[in-house]
This record gives sequence, structure tokens and C-alpha cells, in this order.
Amino acid sequence: DAFEWSPDGRSLVVRTPSFGATREEDRRARRKPKPPKPGEMPHSDYRYFDRLQGMLNGPGFIHDKVGHLWLVDVETGAARRLTDGPTTDEGPAWSPDGSRIAFAASRGRDHDLDYQFDVFVVEVATGAVTRITDGSGCAFGTPAWLPDGATLAVTGHRWPRLGGSRTDIWLFATDGSEAPPGGGRNLSGPSDLMVAA
Repeated sequence: DAFEWSPDGRSLVVRTPSFGATREEDRRARRKPKPPKPGEMPHSDYRYFDRLQGMLNGPGFIHDKVGHLWLVDVETGAARRLTDGPTTDEGPAWSPDGSRIAFAASRGRDHDLDYQFDVFVVEVATGAVTRITDGSGCAFGTPAWLPDGATLAVTGHRWPRLGGSRTDIWLFATDGSEAPPGGGRNLSGPSDLMVAA
């Protein structure tokens, strides 16, 4: 449900809740039985929840639909998973050289209770993930690469995790060196206007 072309046009990064690169692989990975044939008894429709956020208005049940980033070769259709974890990865953005992808995710300890989003960078070749923002009660997202590839612009704040908190434009180093608390540079803080306004 989200995708971005690579700078060279050969690949797509896509977000999907799939567990496998094909429908059959996904079904096997989820251990789902094949649909019953006509006249057969239907499978049980019970659901087991082991986290608080199991359903949302609109999408319905989400407990088994956590979207992660996959890399898809445009020519062959071959796909491989880049990210993992208990929460959805959002807003993928390619680095100018196509070697890394920035994204936002809520990977804190209590992700179902806390509204805390950080920005991460995943290496396309290895799958290594680096946290870029500080992870201390902040809400950062919508990453965009600066042309030098060494800096990300993100929107967000470090205020208490409330829906009415002010959103600003921040710059962070893409190597994670500004991830400790207090890192990054707030560009729009002195303004009396909120970025989202």
C-alpha cells in the first residue's frame, strides 16, 4: 500500500503485510489452510490477540497485517523483505545513491501504548537498520533525503506524546550520530507557524 521507485528505476520499495514474496509463500508462512472446497465445512474464524491494537476503524483487523518494507526488482518481479518487527514501517524514501532507504516506525517498548515514532535507515544490500532520531518520547516521520545523502529532513517534535503537539522541520545525520537525546537541528522552531499548518 506504499511504494517508491529507486533512483535508477530498477527497483521499487513497497510496504506490504505479506510474509512471503508470493501468495503461496505468504499462506505457508502464516500457516493458513487452503480455502475449503464447495460442500466442505468452513475453517474456524476465531482470532487470537496478543497485543492491544488488533483492529482499527476502516482497515478492520490489523493484528496480522503489519506492513514491512520489501525490495522488488522491476524487471523480474523478484522480491525480498528488508525490514521486520511488531509495527508497521511508514514513509519509505530512497537515498540519492539508491543504497539506503529511510522510513518511520514505532519501535519503542510499549508501541501499543505510546505514540512514539522514530526515523530509521535500512541498508539495501545488507538489511542493517540504523536509528536516526533519538527515541525518547518523540514523534518524527516523513523523511526526505538532502542531496548530499548525509542528512535527512524529517517532521516531528520532542514534546510530550500528545496529538496536539507542535510539528517542526528537523535535520538529522543519516549515520545515526545525532540519534542520542538532544541530537538533530530544529529548522522551524523559531517560527510561530507549525509546519503542518
